[in-house]
Amino acid sequence: MQKYGFVFTFQLANNFFLEFPDAEIRIPQPDGKYLFISILGRNPNTNRQELRLNGKSFNTAEEAYGYAKNVTIALILCCARLHAGIDLVANMPPFKSYNKEENAKDAYRINISEIEDKQDLERIHAAGCEEGIIQRVFESGHIVVYESGIPTFYTPGWHVRPIHGSANDKKFGIELNHAFSMNASISDKEALAFDLYFTSHFEDSTQARFLILTTAIESILEQKEAPRKTIQFIEQLKDLSDKSDLGLEQIASLKNGLGRLKRESIKQTGRRLASERLKDQRYDEKSASNFFAYCYDIRSQLVHNGKADDRNDLGRLVYELDRFVSDLLLSGIEPKYRSISTETREFEASSGDDQL
Repeated sequence: MQKYGFVFTFQLANNFFLEFPDAEIRIPQPDGKYLFISILGRNPNTNRQELRLNGKSFNTAEEAYGYAKNVTIALILCCARLHAGIDLVANMPPFKSYNKEENAKDAYRINISEIEDKQDLERIHAAGCEEGIIQRVFESGHIVVYESGIPTFYTPGWHVRPIHGSANDKKFGIELNHAFSMNASISDKEALAFDLYFTSHFEDSTQARFLILTTAIESILEQKEAPRKTIQFIEQLKDLSDKSDLGLEQIASLKNGLGRLKRESIKQTGRRLASERLKDQRYDEKSASNFFAYCYDIRSQLVHNGKADDRNDLGRLVYELDRFVSDLLLSGIEPKYRSISTETREFEASSGDDQL
């Protein structure tokens, strides 16, 4: 019986590396399936850790792909909860193309015995195929779905063991399981915000990190309309500008600026969202709403003056802003997700049948 699997690579920033004592670890999922993660190595130039995640033994390609998409979202939530930078975009493809047609959904077969490229062999073996023929069914984004005539990819117990490595390893497994069990979905705006959040972890410049994090917040903001009286007054001002003796270019610029006042400002919107999602939390000894306003003022200093006020310790603020952005994004997925500690989930996991 043919079985299907999926595979993709991802990279972790150097603030959160995994240290599996074995070549590969397995992470049991709430539905009884297993995810297999292997460390490919560390890039000495970028100091990134590259890993591969593999899911196996699905009955259809569609099932494998759907599972892979859910795992991708779980990885995003897991890494945001752990403040770990992850890159799912700039990935090395798991396999090189063999006899691939122009249509990306056209399958092509790989006879493993005929492959000479050492890197390809290593990748295919890591995907769980030691012999026979593997057929890539299709790929979408970072996900590759493949088909293999080998019904069982791994013999239980063969160099695949539960996590028993570093504290990071255990946290990663616990958080990934919890995130997967949420069966969450994320919007395009949220996906962009998470992408910006993770990008900040691959940036060395403190100022750049700060600006990327504030941009991540801006990307999810929905500005509400100003009160009706305010809008009516703005329209009166626009009419007055038309009757003025200003030049056409100045009038157009003035009217554009007035038009933007019909919606609340970015600063107002950010304060409102922070208050709604994180009303009981404090960052840098400030309420969530005041902390956002404070950071947004510093963002304006950086953008318009090239530097922040000398009194501001940007390094300390970046740490707090990272925590703020993570909490803000995760609370939008599930309000209580941010507040559940890893230790609580560790207790819940230890009471189950599968031990991490």
